[in-house]
Amino acid sequence: MPACNQIIGAKVGLKEVTYPESVVAGQTYTLAAKMVNLGDVPPFRPKRINNSTIPKDIAASYQISFQLIKDNQVAFAANADLNPPSDNWTTNQEITFSSAVPLSANLTTGDYELRLALFDPEGRDKFRQEYFRFLNKDILDSEGKAKIGAIYVQGTSVTPTTILSPAPTQATGAGWFLNFKTEFEGKDQDRSFLIKFMIKGQNFLKYLLYPSETPYRTTYLKVTELTINQAYDFILSSFPFLKSKRNYFIKPRVNPTGSVADFGNLNTGDLNGDNQINGLD
Repeated sequence: MPACNQIIGAKVGLKEVTYPESVVAGQTYTLAAKMVNLGDVPPFRPKRINNSTIPKDIAASYQISFQLIKDNQVAFAANADLNPPSDNWTTNQEITFSSAVPLSANLTTGDYELRLALFDPEGRDKFRQEYFRFLNKDILDSEGKAKIGAIYVQGTSVTPTTILSPAPTQATGAGWFLNFKTEFEGKDQDRSFLIKFMIKGQNFLKYLLYPSETPYRTTYLKVTELTINQAYDFILSSFPFLKSKRNYFIKPRVNPTGSVADFGNLNTGDLNGDNQINGLD
C-alpha cells in the first residue's frame, strides 16, 4: 500500500506574518500573512440559511482578524474578508493576504501583543466565538489565536484614575482605605473567593476572602507603603482566574464617598497556551 502524505481535513499552516514593530495610534499600516492549506478539504464554517422549506447549513468562508492585546484584553481588532474565500482554497494552495489597517486613535502608549486568527464572523451570535486552529500549535493561545509578536504603539497618554487617599477623618500617616470591585466569570457565585491583592513594584501582598454576596471589599493600606502624588499598578488575582491590573493615582485628602477601584471581570483561561493555569498566566 503506497504511503499517504495527505493530511485529512482542513489543515492550515501559518507561514509568515509581516507587521510593523512600532506604530502611531490613528494612522494606517499594512498587515500581511501567508498561509497554506495542507489538508484535503478547504477550511469552512457552517452558515445557516433559510429558505421556503427547511433551514440548512452551507459552507462559508472564515474571516481574518488582527488583534492587539494589552493587559489580557483585546484593545483593538481589525477584521477583513479573505481573498480568495477560505471555502474555495485547494490542497497545497498558498494564500497571501494583505490589508491596510487603520489603528484606533484611542490606543494608549505601550507594548501590545499581536495575535492573528481565522474566525467565524457569525460566532458573536453563538455561545462563544470560534477560531480556526492553525497547525502551528506552539504559538496558539487557549482560544486558538496565533501569538505573533510585540508591537509598540505611540498613542495617547492616560492620566491614572484618582481613587486612593487618606480619608478626611483620618490623621496623616494613619492609613488609607481601598474599596474595590470585581466580578468572577466562569464559576458559580454561591461561595466566597480567596483574592490575592498586590501592588506592582512594592513589597505589598495580602490575601483577602471576597464574599460572594457583595461586589465590594475594603482593605487597609498604610501610608508608609505608598507615596502621595504617585501612580501604582494594583493587581488582583484568584486561582484559577486570570489576574486583572489597574493603575490608580494616590492624591492627598480626596476620597469621594462610594469611590471604587473597578477591576472588571476575573476570567478563567490559559493566557500563555501551556494548557494549564499557573503562575505564568
